Amino acid sequence: MGKQKNIIIILLLMFISISFEFFPQIDSLKMVLKNAKSDTAKSFYLNKISDQSIKNGLINESIELSNQSLVFSEKSKYYKGEARANFNLGKASFINGNYKKAISYFEESKKIYTQINAKISSGNCLNAIGNAYLFQNNSPKALQCYFDLMVLQADIKDSLGLAITQNNIGNVYYQQNQLDKAKAFYNKALNQFYLIKDSVMATMSLDNLANIYADENQNEKALELYFKVLISRLKEGDKLNISNSYDNIGIVYKEKNEYEKALTYFNKSLIIRKELDYKEGLVLSYSSIASCYVSQKKQNMAIENYNKALQFAIQTTSFIGIQDIELKLSEVYEVLNNNKMALLHYKKYKIARDSLFNEEKTENTVKAEMNYEFDKIQTADSLKTVETKKINDLKLKQEQTQKIALYFGISLIAIFSFFIYNRFRLSNKQKKIIELQKISVEAKNLIIEETQKEILDSIHYAKRIQYALLANEKVLQKNIPEHFVLFKPKDIVSGDFYWATEHDNKFYLAVCDSTGHGVPGAFMSLLNIGFLSEAIKEKNINKPNEVLNYVRKRLIESIGNDGQQDGMDAILVCFDKTLNTISYSAANNEPILISNNNLVSELSELPKDRMPVGKGERMDSFTLQTIDFKKGDTLYLYTDGFADQFGGPKGKKFKYKSLNDLLLSNENKSMLNQKEILIDAFTGWKGNLEQVDDVCIIGIKL
Repeated sequence: MGKQKNIIIILLLMFISISFEFFPQIDSLKMVLKNAKSDTAKSFYLNKISDQSIKNGLINESIELSNQSLVFSEKSKYYKGEARANFNLGKASFINGNYKKAISYFEESKKIYTQINAKISSGNCLNAIGNAYLFQNNSPKALQCYFDLMVLQADIKDSLGLAITQNNIGNVYYQQNQLDKAKAFYNKALNQFYLIKDSVMATMSLDNLANIYADENQNEKALELYFKVLISRLKEGDKLNISNSYDNIGIVYKEKNEYEKALTYFNKSLIIRKELDYKEGLVLSYSSIASCYVSQKKQNMAIENYNKALQFAIQTTSFIGIQDIELKLSEVYEVLNNNKMALLHYKKYKIARDSLFNEEKTENTVKAEMNYEFDKIQTADSLKTVETKKINDLKLKQEQTQKIALYFGISLIAIFSFFIYNRFRLSNKQKKIIELQKISVEAKNLIIEETQKEILDSIHYAKRIQYALLANEKVLQKNIPEHFVLFKPKDIVSGDFYWATEHDNKFYLAVCDSTGHGVPGAFMSLLNIGFLSEAIKEKNINKPNEVLNYVRKRLIESIGNDGQQDGMDAILVCFDKTLNTISYSAANNEPILISNNNLVSELSELPKDRMPVGKGERMDSFTLQTIDFKKGDTLYLYTDGFADQFGGPKGKKFKYKSLNDLLLSNENKSMLNQKEILIDAFTGWKGNLEQVDDVCIIGIKL
C-alpha cells in the first residue's frame, strides 16, 4: 500500500509551487482578456487563465496560453509576465512527467524573478525546482533547494512559504521511508498553516500525515484524517485531489478487507480521472479495482480491469506500470490454470522489466539494428519472390507464344518466318535480363548473410569476453575443490554471471543476476564485474556487505542519474582462510545451506536483504551475515532463472520450492551427478517451451 500512496502524495507537490491567490473563473478571465488593449495586460490575463487551466487539469490548454503570454511579455518587455509564463510551462512539463524540462523552465523563471528582485516568486521557483528533483529521486538536490529556500523565507518573513517548505522536507523524508522525521515536519507545517488560517495547505499536510498512518497500518486513524481531507477538497472543488482522496480511502478499506467499500471509492476516483483524462491516474484506478477483484477471487473481472490499466500504461509509456500489470496478469492466469496466457504475460513482464535497463539507448539501439536486419531479409525475400514470379510468367508467356507460332507456322511459315526470328531475338534478350536480375538478388542475399554473420560474430566475440571474466575454473578448483557450476544463458550472452577472486588470504565468490539478459544484460554484467573487482582489488574493501554498498554507489553514479533502476540481485560470499569462517551479503537472492544432522538432511534458506544492488525503494546498508557450517554441509547459490522457468505437463513455473526439494533430495550425490540431475530436470521441465531467463546455480561441498 505504501508504494501506491507514495505516487499519490507526490502528485500533490505540483500544487505547492502555485502562488496562492484567488482566481476568478476561466470564463470571466477570458472576457477580461478579450477587452485587454495592451500587450502587458494580455500577458497578465493569459497567465491567469493558464494558472486556472492547470488547476482544472487542462494541461495542453495551459501550455498554449503560456506560450501566447511569452510572446506578448517579450514584445512589451513585461519581465514579470515572462517569468510567470515560464513558471506555468514548468508546471505543465512537471505534470506531464518531463522533469528535466520542468527544471529548465523553473530555472529561467527564477533567473528573471531574481533580476527584478521578486523574492517571494523566486522562492516559489526554488521550491518547484526542489519538487522536480524529488521526482527524479535526487533527494540531496531536492533538500538543498528546500534548505536554501528556508533561508530566503526567513529573511523575508514569509511564514506561509516556510510552512510549505517544511511540508516538502517532510515529503523527502517520507520518500526515504524516515517516517518519524517526515511526521515531525508535516506536523510543524500543519500547525503553521492552522496559525495563518490557510485551509488549502493545511488539507495537504493533513493528507500527508494520513499517508504515514496508513503506511504504519493505523487504518482507523488514517481513515479519520482522509475523510477530513476529502471534506475540505470537496469544498475547494479541486477535482484531481478529490480523486486522489477517494483513492486513498479505497486503499485503506482494501487493507481492512472491506472490498465492497474499497470498490465504491475506487470507482468514484475513476469517474473523475476519466473526466480529466488523467491517464497515469487511470492506470492506478483500474489496477486498484483489479486488485480488489483478485482478493475477492473474481479473476475474470480482475483480468478485465488489469487490461484497461495496461492500455493506459502503454499510452503513458510507463515501463514500471506495464511491468507491474503484466506480472499481475500472469499471476491471475496462473490461478485460473490458463498456463498459456500466464506464460505470455510473464514474457511481457520480463520484456518490460528489461526495458528499464538503458531504455532510451542500449535496448532501442539493439532492437533497431535487429529490426533493420530483419526488414532487409524480408525485403530480399520479397524481391526474390517477385523475380521468381517474373521468371515464371515470362517462361509461360514464351511457351504460349512458341505454341502459337508453331500452329500458324505449319501453314504460314514463309509469311511469319521473319517475325519468328524477331521473337527469338527478343526471347534471348529477356533471358539475359532475367539472369542479370537473378544475379542481383543473389548478390543482395549474400550481403545480408554477410551482415548477419558479422552481427553474430560480434555477439559471439562478446561472449568470449564475458566468459573470460567469469570465475576461472582453476581458481574455483583451488579454493572449493568439490563444486559444480550450472550456467545456461537464455541467449548467446548473459545478464547472469558468476565471479571469483583471491585477495588478502580470502576467497570471494559472487553469483549475480544483472538487469536484463542478452546483449543489454551482458553490458550490465561486465559493468558489475568491473565494480566488484574495483571494490576488492583496488579499494581493499574486504567485507561482502561493504563491497555491495560500494558497487551500488558506483552503479548509481555511472548510470542511475536518469531515474533508471539498473543493477543486480547478488550473493557475495567470502571464505576467510585464516579464520576458517564464511561470511556473505545477499541482495534479493538467498543462499541455501543443506546440513546433515543425525543422518537427516535439513535445508535452510539463509537471510537476505530485500533490495537490489542499484537504485531501489530501499537504500539501506547491506547486512553482513555469517554461515554456521560443519564439514560435509552443502552450500548452493542461484539466480531466479531455474525457478521461473515455465514447463511441465501444465505449463507452470518450476518454482523455488521444487528447486530446493530437488537440491535436498540429491545433496548426498557427487557434485557432477547433481549438475547432471539439474540439467535433466530443467530440460525435461522446459520441454518445447522457450527458456524465459538466464540460469546460474553453483553448488559447494564445504
